[in-house]
Amino acid sequence: MKKIFEWSAGSIVGTDHRKPFVWKNNQDAFTVRESDNCFVAVVADGCGGGNGGGLYSELGARLGAHLAAGVFSRIDWTDEAGLQDALLSVRAEIIASLTRLLESFAVESRSQFVVDNFLFTLLALVITPEKTFVIGVGDGVYAVNGEVTHIGPFPGNEPPYLVYGGLVKSHISPELCDFAIHRILPTAELQSACIGTDGAGDFKKISGLSMPVQLDSKKNELVGPLSQFWEGEQFFKNPEAIRRRLNLINNSVSRPNWETKEMNIENGRLKDDTTLVVVRRRPQPKD
Repeated sequence: MKKIFEWSAGSIVGTDHRKPFVWKNNQDAFTVRESDNCFVAVVADGCGGGNGGGLYSELGARLGAHLAAGVFSRIDWTDEAGLQDALLSVRAEIIASLTRLLESFAVESRSQFVVDNFLFTLLALVITPEKTFVIGVGDGVYAVNGEVTHIGPFPGNEPPYLVYGGLVKSHISPELCDFAIHRILPTAELQSACIGTDGAGDFKKISGLSMPVQLDSKKNELVGPLSQFWEGEQFFKNPEAIRRRLNLINNSVSRPNWETKEMNIENGRLKDDTTLVVVRRRPQPKD
């Protein structure tokens, strides 16, 4: 896959996490594994802290992304008939790994530790020589060949988390916490793809807004659509380009109002933590 596709990624903390007296870490995570025969990208979104949970969910998000990528890299993607059973095994293996880790900690309340640290969603892109798959548990955003799909929001803004029904009880049905197959297509038809945490869903409503900071050479520059990240050449030339662009979109700017003698603050455009992994077919060399 390395010779056929190229990728880039970036992640930033949302403006809601930078509010005074909040100051949360970025609770998103991503990881990429690629070989000659398989490309796996995973984004994870830790629980934002609602309903008394998710205080340190960036830990679970990082662990979950790496665990999922490792297992996805080993399963047989050619057996499409047995794929759903294989994905059940993937979930069971991730939960077993987290259980072993949990048992090594001397915690007063096992369930509270899980709620504080291990609540996360997962969205994965798997590219094999024959087929491409988009698979996930919970909410997020993905795009295949320019077609953007939003997963969620769920009732009560409570996405299913992979560990529900496995490490901790929940009123959410355990079946919703299994991996769902969102998209399958022949890899020969794949030109570009993107997976993102639910924060990336805001591009649908902010694309027509102006950038908080206007660069001198680009007056009245707009935020732009999500598609800029897989269409823009610059994002594949520089591994930091996506993160830098997301940071520019999320800059908060203070401007003095001399008439009212007040400071006007214009907040960044992305309220939630936002993480993207984009992939495109390598451009063919020109003759």
